[in-house]
Order: sequence, then structure tokens, then C-alpha cells
Amino acid sequence: AASDVYKRQDLRSADYSNILLTSAGSSGAGLDRGLIVLRENGSNNTLLYGDGSATFGGNVGVGTDSPGNLLTIHAGTSTDGDVTVLRLNNDETALADGDGVSMEFGLGTDFRDAGKIGVFSEDTSHDKYNMRFSVRNASNTITERMRIVGSDGDVGIGTNNPGSRLHVYAADGESVNTHVAQFVNLEETNGDSEGVFIRAGNASNDGALEIQNRAGDTTMFKVSGDNKVGIGTGSPAAELDLYHATEPRLRSVSYTHLRAHETEADLV
Repeated sequence: AASDVYKRQDLRSADYSNILLTSAGSSGAGLDRGLIVLRENGSNNTLLYGDGSATFGGNVGVGTDSPGNLLTIHAGTSTDGDVTVLRLNNDETALADGDGVSMEFGLGTDFRDAGKIGVFSEDTSHDKYNMRFSVRNASNTITERMRIVGSDGDVGIGTNNPGSRLHVYAADGESVNTHVAQFVNLEETNGDSEGVFIRAGNASNDGALEIQNRAGDTTMFKVSGDNKVGIGTGSPAAELDLYHATEPRLRSVSYTHLRAHETEADLV
């Protein structure tokens, strides 16, 4: 009969329903979505809808029958190598610069945006992608904080256009009375506490370490690859090369018996 199309089908076991398949009414959202309910002990724990959406009232396991979290994906113990257990895909066919796919994090009952990790296209070639990490700032806005450029592997912190393997950048007002970067080793064992290791070329035009002013137009300190150190110059010509345009002087201060002896000598 025509009415059989819309009637409830109830499969029962003992004193509770394991599966309840329902098509409610002859029209409206209930029928259009093809509602399927999995019920346990009178509660609707799992709802599957005909439009592809779903609601789960407990932990969900993929590849495991004992999920310990809201979502547990288990690849199995017999799978070797780098296993992809979760894939996020954007099926955009006309890929444009900036198109991508992201995973977003939220907190609170108001579903407040807290952070985001995503991969996006650098151009329209389908083969250049960048990864960006964003987090909520003090103005309650999701802001990019770190980027990995896929084409060369450069990493930028505070910049979306890194110019080196690691580029840390702080704009005016972002690092007030604090350091842009710190390297701290708290190892207390003598002989086991190392600082920063720098390895570079050995030519005179190679730079192992260079310190410039804020404008980036003056070198204050330079260690070149040929074992020369420059203070005030970016092209040291001797093992220690001190340069000043108006005051080429070296100041030496020593303390003996709590008395300061200060001498100055002209540099040659």
C-alpha cells in the first residue's frame, strides 16, 4: 500500500531497539533527508542523514572498535611506512592563487575561532603550495603567525614572505622591550651545555655571522669565512678590523686594586 512507504520500520531485540529506520511524513525535511537513527537505551546516539551529514553522541572509531577519543583513526599494526590516516581535500577545479584547504580549531560554547592550519595554492599551476599556521590574536582575529613555503622550504615567523631557511620578523610595535629570538640551554652538566653552532663557507665573501642596524644599511659586526672579524665594517681586511668614519680609536679599561686605569690609542 502507498502508506507502507512512510511507515516506521522497527527492528527490536529483547527490550530495546538496536536499529530504528524512519521515514517521517509524506513531505518535508524528514522525508527529503532520509533520516536514519541508531538508538541505544532510548537515546538517539547516532543520526545519519541522506544529505551526507551525521551526528554522533559518543566516540567514533575508524579501524578500531575501542576508540578512546571523540575520533580515533587506526591504520593497523601490519601497515609499514608513512601511512596517511586522514585526508582533507578541496575539489576546486579552477584553482586560483590563495585557494586551499584548512583545519580550524574552536573553543567555548559559542564556537569561538581559536586557530587554523591550512595549505593553499601559491599560483594557478597546481604544483606550488604553502602551509600557514594561524591563531587568534589579542584583537580576537585569526592571524597568520607562521608560514612554510613549499617551493623552497623557507619558514617565516611573523612574515608571509620568508627570505631564508628561517626568517623571524617583528614589525614596529610587535616586540617592544623584548628579544625577537632567544636560544637558551639550561643544561647544568659541565662540558655538555652548548650554545649556537654556525657553519658556513670559508671565503672572504662568505659570512658566518653578520649584525646590521635596523635599517639594514650598515654592518656593525661581521665574521667572514676567512677567519676575519670586522667591527663597523662588512668587509674585514684583517683578523680584527675596527672601522669608524670619525673616531678610529680603541679603548681599553682595566681594574687593578679597585682603581680604574683607562687608556686610549689611535688605530693604524
